[in-house]
Amino acid sequence: MNPVLQIEDLSFAYLDDKNVLNHVSLSIEPGQYATLIGHNGSGKSTLSKLIMGLMSGYDGKIFLFGEEVNRKNLRSLTSKVGIVFQNPDNQFVGSTVADDIAFGLENSCVKREEMEAIIQEVACDVGMEKFLSHEPASLSGGQKQRVAIAGVLAMNPSLVIFDEATAMLDPRGKKEIRALIQKMRTKNPDLAILSITHDIEEAAASDRVFVLEKGSILFAGSPHEVFCHYEELVNARLDIPFAVKMCRALRNQGMHVPENITTVEALEEFLCQ
Repeated sequence: MNPVLQIEDLSFAYLDDKNVLNHVSLSIEPGQYATLIGHNGSGKSTLSKLIMGLMSGYDGKIFLFGEEVNRKNLRSLTSKVGIVFQNPDNQFVGSTVADDIAFGLENSCVKREEMEAIIQEVACDVGMEKFLSHEPASLSGGQKQRVAIAGVLAMNPSLVIFDEATAMLDPRGKKEIRALIQKMRTKNPDLAILSITHDIEEAAASDRVFVLEKGSILFAGSPHEVFCHYEELVNARLDIPFAVKMCRALRNQGMHVPENITTVEALEEFLCQ
């Protein structure tokens, strides 16, 4: 089976400036939940724009669903990709939650009776079924982001990209979106997710982590494989999951703690034994 997303030796620069991305290569398989982390200016958002075809003029190759992206197939390939941005207000176009979710379906000429069923289903999936008649402006930040996610899910994508989707949320909102991502994966095991994020706890809960530093991939692997490079990540001005910090502190006190604990839930389970 082809990777959902494959990037080979990708480099990019704005105008004649120095490269923002340098020989980046990565791949995401169907059903995989990957996170891309990096400090501000590392090239994360530039990479997402290139994947979505919002910018051109790069060196290297981008493949979606086994096909190399080009001008002729860009629209058909990216139609299978949904993206959730940092500020959900930038994605709202409808006067109500239901209208907003329906926007993409209307553009795809989905029949009204089918559309209503889809709207109800995805609204339930994100816990917003009681807000369908509300104006988006009246919602909290977390609720707005859930509506934005519902609009993406309504289009039945094969890949969803979260572009700093939790950056403007409080800790409770971040936790809700992390839980929603896991719910999305449970409902659709083949759905691939790429989350470009500052939320280090989200990265710890993903299948695969890519660390971008000054436009290059610094580390790639499972959360355990990546977060064991403690000093290098700190030097790259990145935070470390609380569970990893706590495990290091416990080991420094002489306590035996398994090496593969990267999430708070796993640490709590271990400490309660």
